[in-house]
Amino acid sequence: MPQALHPRHHHTAIRFLACFVFLATLLALSICGQQLSDDLLHGLSWRLIGTTRGGRVTAVSGIAGDPKTYYMGTPGGGVWKTTNGGVTWSAIFDKANVA
Repeated sequence: MPQALHPRHHHTAIRFLACFVFLATLLALSICGQQLSDDLLHGLSWRLIGTTRGGRVTAVSGIAGDPKTYYMGTPGGGVWKTTNGGVTWSAIFDKANVA
């Protein structure tokens, strides 16, 4: 059974996940032949996307050959899915009682 992250490492894990999703989205856009202008990126700021349960993540997995689909597991037992590179997330397994 994997060990839980120390509380001070949660923020690092969240930042890593956010950067990974952002970079994966940029990569997916570049592969699709779309160009991003500097004006589009200029106004960006950090914000919480995804779960509203404290932002902790237990595991993340993607789909080979599909750079926009990811699954994310949370410590409380919820599983979330994105099909647009992390822009929006949907709960697909969030009602289980995990002790």
